[in-house]
Amino acid sequence: QLDADFSECNDLASLEPQRLAELVNLWDEQANRYQVYPLDDRETERLLDRTQAAPRTHYDLLAGMSRIDRHAAPDITDRGYRIDARFDNNEAASTEGVILSYGSWFGGLVIYVMNGHVHCEYLYSELARYAMSAPLPVTGPVVLSMRFERKTENAGVAHLAVSGKELASMDIPKTWPINVLTCGMNCGRDGTAPVSDAYAQPFAFTGSDLRVRIELEPSASPGSGATRALKAALKEQ
Repeated sequence: QLDADFSECNDLASLEPQRLAELVNLWDEQANRYQVYPLDDRETERLLDRTQAAPRTHYDLLAGMSRIDRHAAPDITDRGYRIDARFDNNEAASTEGVILSYGSWFGGLVIYVMNGHVHCEYLYSELARYAMSAPLPVTGPVVLSMRFERKTENAGVAHLAVSGKELASMDIPKTWPINVLTCGMNCGRDGTAPVSDAYAQPFAFTGSDLRVRIELEPSASPGSGATRALKAALKEQ
C-alpha cells in the first residue's frame, strides 16, 4: 500500500473493516496493559502545574554555559523576580555584549551592554516592546540588578539598578501568560534569533568573570489544576 500511497492519505477503513477492528482491539489491549489511559493532550496546563510546583527559587548562571531549555529555565510567569549580574568592567567603552537572554524575537527578555550603558528590553510581541537603560561606571567591578515588581495579573514594573542605585524603570502592562517561550535562556550571549534588533547574534559578552543570579518570588498564580483534573479523569475510567 505504501508504494501506491506513500503518505497514507487514503482511508482504507471501509475497504478492510476486519483489519481495522483488529488494530482497534490491539491498541486498546496495549493501552490498558501499559497504562496509557486516560489520553491527556493538555500540554500547557500540565506544564504550568509542573513548573509552579517546582520548589526551586534561585538559579546561578555563568557566561559560556550551555543554553537552558525552556522547560528547565526559571519560571517567571506572573510573579516577581530579580536578576543580579556581577562582572569586572576594565573599561566601560570596550565592554559590551549580552548578559542574559531569554526567548527570541517572537517574545523575550534581554539584558545587554552597549556604548557604555546597560540596556534591558522586554519583548511581549513584535508590536509591544519595552526598554530602559542606564550608564555604567567607567572601571571596576559592577553589580547590575533588574527587579520585576508584579502589580496585577500579568503586569508590573521593572527596575534597573547599578551598584545598588536605581537608575531607570519601566511599566510592563503585558507579561507572558506562560513560561513556555521558545529558544530557552542563554548567559553571556544571545544564541538564537536575537531578542533585540540592536545587535547581531550572538553578541557575546566581553566583560570578565560574569556571574548571574536569578531569584524568584512565590508564584501568584493558583495553578491550572491539571493534576486534579487528571485524577478526576482516572476515577471515571
